[in-house]
Amino acid sequence: MRWHDLLFVHWRVEPARLRNLLPPGVEPDLHDGAGWIGLVPFTMPRVRVLGLAIPGAHAFHECNVRTYVRIDGVPGVWFFSLDAASRIAVRAARITYGLPYHHADIALNREADRITYRVRRRATGATAELGWQVGPALPASRPGSLEWFLTERYCLYLNRGSRVCRGRIWHPRWRLREARLLYLQDQLVPAAGIIPDSPPQSVLAAEPVDAHAWRLRPCEGRAGL
Repeated sequence: MRWHDLLFVHWRVEPARLRNLLPPGVEPDLHDGAGWIGLVPFTMPRVRVLGLAIPGAHAFHECNVRTYVRIDGVPGVWFFSLDAASRIAVRAARITYGLPYHHADIALNREADRITYRVRRRATGATAELGWQVGPALPASRPGSLEWFLTERYCLYLNRGSRVCRGRIWHPRWRLREARLLYLQDQLVPAAGIIPDSPPQSVLAAEPVDAHAWRLRPCEGRAGL
């Protein structure tokens, strides 16, 4: 996969609010005593499965709502929802991975350093509209920093049947840039069960990156969660 025009928008969340949304036994990963929930719009101009482009699913926009968990000491991403502008990709991801994908109409427009992004989930009509301006490059994030915590995640977790499973992901470290939100109207994070009570505490843009994902594997000792 190649991820392009990506924005990380994050809010602090009380850990108890996140625990109510996660399966029993799955704990939120915390930074500075807080959980975090993110809205992450981006586009994928190139997607390959076993090196092959799948017609109708080889290039599309996507937007996910996510939080962060740590299982068996390994930090990762927990997705509440993923909206994609490809019906084929949505069906394939739901069948293959069991990820909570939704088919959506998504439009992205780029003018110089300004990007506008619009999502409308087809099944429910939930929307997200946001615009941002990409700024200067940031220094490489360091382990322990908030930027590292929110972005440098190399696996995803999800419930699959009676097991919590882990899917490994590899990509080079993010090259982050400053970003300024021009506007934000969002219904996707509230649809996941969290209504932010303040503006986002972190907004970061990212330069394009190539990523690889592997099959899901059950986490050791996590049966029956």
